Parts: sequence; C-alpha cells; structure tokens
Amino acid sequence: MAYKLRTFKGTVTRFWPEKAYGYVRTDVVRQEAHFHLRDFDHVGGDQIKEGTRLEFYLSQRAKGLRAIRCSILK
Repeated sequence: MAYKLRTFKGTVTRFWPEKAYGYVRTDVVRQEAHFHLRDFDHVGGDQIKEGTRLEFYLSQRAKGLRAIRCSILK
C-alpha cells in the first residue's frame, strides 16, 4: 500500500534515545510505525519523548509500517 502521497499525524509511544529509534501510533491507521532519528531534519533525540506529536509520511516495509520525513508538531 502506498502511503507516501499524504501526511499522517500520530503520537510517539516509545523512544530509545540511545538507539535513536522508536514507534509512533498513527491517528488514522491506528497502527504503530517504526521511525529513526535520521528521519527528522534538525531534531535531536532530547526533543523526542513519549507523547510527542509528529507529522510524517508512511512507507510499507517487509517488517511493517515505517514513518519517514518526520517533523515535530508544535
């Protein structure tokens, strides 16, 4: 399924700053998507924690959904 054509919003459910990755629960799809700190522009790991709201594109991978081109919602 191609999710890349529209943006989604969601809430970070888990994040491990030492590993630089986590999971975000999407508002619409109601699934968790994996994200990596490298998927953000100019964001440090100290800015992301559980409950942080994100905007992102989704990509379907073999292991499940992946959030890409992420940004923090203000």
